[in-house]
Amino acid sequence: EGQSWPTKDADEANRLKEHASMRDSPIRSSCAKTAGRMTEFIAYGAGVGSTALLYLKKPQIKSGEIEVVYSDHGCDLPESREYIHKISDHMDIDITCLNAGNLYDYCWQKKILPSIHWRWCTDKFKIRPMKKYVDGDVPAIGITVDERHRAYDFRFGGRSSFPLLDKRVTRNQALSMIEAE
Repeated sequence: EGQSWPTKDADEANRLKEHASMRDSPIRSSCAKTAGRMTEFIAYGAGVGSTALLYLKKPQIKSGEIEVVYSDHGCDLPESREYIHKISDHMDIDITCLNAGNLYDYCWQKKILPSIHWRWCTDKFKIRPMKKYVDGDVPAIGITVDERHRAYDFRFGGRSSFPLLDKRVTRNQALSMIEAE
């Protein structure tokens, strides 16, 4: 019969599954891969670092030189999805959404949980879909100096682009960049 999930976890799992169904609504009406390939990409995760990176690169994004790409694993909370919509509208930019599968369904079928220590879910549901989409290009990733240890997770073929690390931007500085807008 297999392992049964405790009631509390099942309730939470059902709530997350409902939220996952929200991803069918696009971030913007043009939330599909654009016909013309961009030469640069930003891997957007909706966190402080990647949001600050959007503001740092806003002129290039608005001019079409950089495409913002978000890998949707199907389990973000509605508040996260709403935040992405707000950023897209506030900055008047398009955010391309990649359907990376459904982390909830994958975990349920395999009877496993995501792990911050193993980070297999980041690889499977964020990095691999992004690698496939950018097709050999290296996306810019918004990691601040405070979390530079995470940069290793995001190396694309041994190459990487971390503009905030290059500028030695801290999390507090990234927050200030966001609040200034």
